[in-house]
Amino acid sequence: MKQTVIQAAWVFALLLLPGLLRAQTTSDGGSELRARASVGADYKIKKGLHLNLEQEVRMENNLGSLQRLQTTLGVDYKVNKYFKTGASYILIENYKNNKKLFEPYHRGRLYVQGTLPAGLWRFSLRETFQLTHRPGSMNTTQAPRNALALKTRLKAEYKGWKPVEPYAFLELRTALNDAAVNATYNTSTSSWSNYSFGGYGVVHNNRLRLGLGADWKITKAHCLTLYGLFDWCRNRDVDTAQDSDDDDNSYYYLKSFNIEKKFNGTIGLSYKFSF
Repeated sequence: MKQTVIQAAWVFALLLLPGLLRAQTTSDGGSELRARASVGADYKIKKGLHLNLEQEVRMENNLGSLQRLQTTLGVDYKVNKYFKTGASYILIENYKNNKKLFEPYHRGRLYVQGTLPAGLWRFSLRETFQLTHRPGSMNTTQAPRNALALKTRLKAEYKGWKPVEPYAFLELRTALNDAAVNATYNTSTSSWSNYSFGGYGVVHNNRLRLGLGADWKITKAHCLTLYGLFDWCRNRDVDTAQDSDDDDNSYYYLKSFNIEKKFNGTIGLSYKFSF
């Protein structure tokens, strides 16, 4: 039954946004338990227009290590009960355990959302476009400095158990400009040859997420949310290196190219104050 549900979800997701899938080696990355906790504030500038700020901490490796700190500043505008849009800036500070330091990333998001009220139910479709900028030194043949992604989310909320409002959603993330790999794979030696960098033209679905949660509106100003995220990921792992014998230091060779399939489960708790 579980396998049938997962397969059906992938089929549904691929119908929404078909990705470009190429033949390559694959591996099973297993599963991992993660956690998130956040505190946020929502300020009503005027009717329909809100400013929000959130601070979040994330744990990974079965809750054994810090993954990242994340600060989000955003603005939302509700045009009417059927349409909403917004934009945000996110400072992502990824923690590198091997270096014992934080590496900052910068992310911008823009979303549009359509909502359909249906009695005690509310259904919505959200499209989010995001750009993630990685500063500092990096190997740009493995990944773009400015990674683009599109996230499509279908969500259902139930309003009949107030002050508790449960919800569920299904979200598909599509990478829009991953690094292309042009190479020949030798199955007998398990090695790559004839590699050349192919630019940033790879579009593919790299995560399907199921979310289950509930908002507890303690008062009009205070809301507590408990949720779970279930992620089926397909991560492209491209490992290239420079040839030390190349005088102009421009020749790269492919060490490995792999698609890692992994399942991540996340438990989360968030608090929001509105004023």
